[in-house]
Amino acid sequence: MFSLFLILYMPFGKIFLLSIPLNKAYILRKESFFMFNKKSIAFLVLTILLFSTISITPNLAQQPVYVVSNNIDIQAKPLLDEYFSGFGLFPDYITADEVDQIRNAKLILFLGGPDAPFTGPYVSRYLDPLEISFIRQAGQRFAFIKSDPFEQSDKVIIIAGSDRERTYSLVSDLVEGQNISFQTEIQRAAEGRISVRDLPLVLVSVVHTTETVQSIADIYLKMDNFGQGRARNVVVEISEEYYNNFTLQSVDPEVRVEGNRFYVGDIEPGEFAELTIVLRARQSGTYSGTLSYIHDAIDSNVRIRDITTRVP
Repeated sequence: MFSLFLILYMPFGKIFLLSIPLNKAYILRKESFFMFNKKSIAFLVLTILLFSTISITPNLAQQPVYVVSNNIDIQAKPLLDEYFSGFGLFPDYITADEVDQIRNAKLILFLGGPDAPFTGPYVSRYLDPLEISFIRQAGQRFAFIKSDPFEQSDKVIIIAGSDRERTYSLVSDLVEGQNISFQTEIQRAAEGRISVRDLPLVLVSVVHTTETVQSIADIYLKMDNFGQGRARNVVVEISEEYYNNFTLQSVDPEVRVEGNRFYVGDIEPGEFAELTIVLRARQSGTYSGTLSYIHDAIDSNVRIRDITTRVP
């Protein structure tokens, strides 16, 4: 009697050694392979299918922030998304049955109180009896900030109301900055990340000549900084395939010019800069190119728009 030994490599590093008896196996030496009887093949297939149905749940991938919610309190997600993104954070939203998989997080945030469907039993693990009694009183709401006794994260925040409406209203107030302690914990979770709130946001409007008069083409740009950070060392660039067909006549206001690059300087938050570039065409033709800009907070040029000018 022969036995066939199979090594099965399963997900997450599990290895199984499977021994299958082959009562009627025939060794065909010339072809160098086994022929199995039908029972052995059926046993092999069923065994593999059995192993393939075993559920092995991995730990969640490490994230700095998790939000635990049920399908009711998840209505606050858009408010939280906008708030967290301002700190460079993009939390994972998970259900209560995934909580025990969290490892090495900076912050776990629970939406809902001790009586919230599904999440309530987990919330109750972090609250003492007095806190539970308090939040169950009609009209109450509170943001509990706790150390994590289960060492899954640095901090746990529970945004709880006596009902779903008060939980949602508390989220709304928190993202409006009405709780300094809450904001401090979010900032700690975001340490080392770039805050969108501190970045410039430059938007540029353009008016340009589409057909020249006496070979003169004007390009007017208005650059508004709608962000909260200063746009440092703003540079406007006209692509060479357009610019090389013209000669520079003037720039207003006067700025440093190097080739096809115009050094505008800094634009403060809420301020704008204007730039008018006057060019003279070298010869007749139709010329197309791209306007773009760059500043210290971005790594590569941002396209403003494509331009085309006809020179009769």
